[in-house]
Amino acid sequence: MKPGSRRGAVLAVSLIVWALALFDLTLLPRVSSQYLGTLSPKRLVGATVAPGSTVVTSTDPTSPANLWILSSHDDATRIVGAQLPPPHSGRGVRRRIFTPRLRTTLGTVEGAPFDIEAWRGAGPALFALSSPRRSPLLRLTSLRTGHQLLESRVPVPPLRSDRRDFVVARWAGSRPDLFVLDRDVNRRHPQSRRPWKIRVYSGETGFKKLAFETSIKRSISKQLSRRDWWLDVGVRRSPKPSLVLVTRGTRTGTGQTEVHILSGRSGFHRFALHAGTELPERDGLTRRFVFQSDQHGGAVLMTEIRHGRLRLVPVPLP
Repeated sequence: MKPGSRRGAVLAVSLIVWALALFDLTLLPRVSSQYLGTLSPKRLVGATVAPGSTVVTSTDPTSPANLWILSSHDDATRIVGAQLPPPHSGRGVRRRIFTPRLRTTLGTVEGAPFDIEAWRGAGPALFALSSPRRSPLLRLTSLRTGHQLLESRVPVPPLRSDRRDFVVARWAGSRPDLFVLDRDVNRRHPQSRRPWKIRVYSGETGFKKLAFETSIKRSISKQLSRRDWWLDVGVRRSPKPSLVLVTRGTRTGTGQTEVHILSGRSGFHRFALHAGTELPERDGLTRRFVFQSDQHGGAVLMTEIRHGRLRLVPVPLP
């Protein structure tokens, strides 16, 4: 082969590898020094956590707690709130034990509880949802009084994708907004051409009006639909929250749990982070993930509930 032809072939191969790395999110380098490290595990003391409890985080810095544990007991919902230090601070690095700051029990809650956020004038509120696929009914209940603060039929179109996720975070205004993400997953439509859709319903309007709507690029959506993800929405540096995706399953480019972040500042059109982590496993019967917001990059927290104890392994993000 002539030298010019050899250089052309090398260049062509390089361009192909670069293109695959751009569009295939699992092609991250298998170099341990490029993985995001973990902090020392942290334990909740002073509270027993029932198996199957839901762990969520709040994005509002004024909330009395930023980590919440929700558990069902007969017709009641028990709630424990704790305050985690910022993951990039000295306290966040050193502290290994955290304790409850708030405990309450709510009576019968209609719908499935899925989040807690501060509601202006009422303090922390429990968000619960009924009929999520066709005609979502959202109810907010005050943790202080146990009274219902709001009931709203969210005008979201009927679901046509495989899955619909609901997350609460503040997009604009002084009240939290409702993020609705419609997506396909690998088990049913691995070659789906439908783009992922993100709709944000304004808390200022009682979740009746859209504050933002977009479709994720088809090329990115197709790659995302090839696998299942744990996802959340949270604030990193920009005031606009970003979409945080954590891999489910073991077949990743790094062979480890990976974190990919679609920037809210870009309207969810550009990635702000692709990274492997030191976490060797994805979720299971006892392990899940939550995202802790802060202005220095935030952190993904692996949560594990075993024998009535909650354990966290933080992964600070750059």
